[in-house]
Amino acid sequence: TAEFNKSREQFASLVENTPDAITRWDKKLKLIYANSAFEAKTGFSKNTLLGKTNLEMRQPERIARPFMEALQKVFDTGKAADHFDTFPTSDGEAHFHSRIVPEKNARGKTETVLAIARDITALEIPRRELERAEQSLSESEARLRIAVEAANMATWIWDLRKNEVVWNEKHFTLFGLKPGEN
Repeated sequence: TAEFNKSREQFASLVENTPDAITRWDKKLKLIYANSAFEAKTGFSKNTLLGKTNLEMRQPERIARPFMEALQKVFDTGKAADHFDTFPTSDGEAHFHSRIVPEKNARGKTETVLAIARDITALEIPRRELERAEQSLSESEARLRIAVEAANMATWIWDLRKNEVVWNEKHFTLFGLKPGEN
């Protein structure tokens, strides 16, 4: 049993020292286990949250309901699911990806659900910046297209690497050609 105790201690150390929040939920969607990372991320003692649903923990409904629905889906289907959410923390708003997996008994029936939540805030900020840049580019292209059409301009682009030329329709009209004629 000394080997078993050592293995158990190593496992506990692993779970308690991971930066990911690890939680276990029962069939009533009540929290039955939370590691120290969960406490650190939420700012609440796990002892005050054990035995409660997310709504009973007074999480905002916009956060609690979708997460509880994801937990329920895993109980209902017996299949793992992913869940993304934004959660207020003591350090400001954080973005999380949770992998929610069923814990099944010997008969294959889901008894509890395990959720491993990773803070992806550092990835979310660049993604949002990229979305804003893409939106800005799209708007700029639309304004250019309107300006070119309003000015009745012929335009062309020559890709030197591919040796391809692309013209707008006005270019053909200026030379008395129909689009597609050479």
